Amino acid sequence: MLLIEGGLASVTIPAVAARSGVHHTSIYRRWGTVQNLLLDVILTSLIRVVPTPDTGSLREDVRQFAREAAHAFQDPLRAALAQAFFALPADDSASRRRYWARRYETLRPMFDRAEGRGENPPAPEDVVEHILAPLYFRRFVTARPVTNRFLDALVNDALRSSAR
Repeated sequence: MLLIEGGLASVTIPAVAARSGVHHTSIYRRWGTVQNLLLDVILTSLIRVVPTPDTGSLREDVRQFAREAAHAFQDPLRAALAQAFFALPADDSASRRRYWARRYETLRPMFDRAEGRGENPPAPEDVVEHILAPLYFRRFVTARPVTNRFLDALVNDALRSSAR
């Protein structure tokens, strides 16, 4: 993939079109910008690799989500996609909001099921932010190990701090 081979700067509409064997206008029509294309690839990839768990309890669902997210970032493509997401221009807030809205939407069933079981779940956005921010920081900034103990602490903190 272009992103792994040459970094974010190598991902251009003409390069993607050439690699995929389509005319560049097809790419522009579908996505409009490289940012939109990358966000679509990132979301599709992460949802496929980090599915919405259904273990029967919110704590276990969130725990499984955290572990699968951490595991996904061990894959070079998914790590490159995550890094690309943070490298996208900060002024593209509409794309970022669309990405996070879709991501929260895919995880919402965990919280809806918990509510149906009487668990009084916190807001999915709060829990996801409590888990992913430190996970991204550890994985991509400090490169410290992401252990199950670390992930369990994130889950406990997220559920405790985000309680309604």
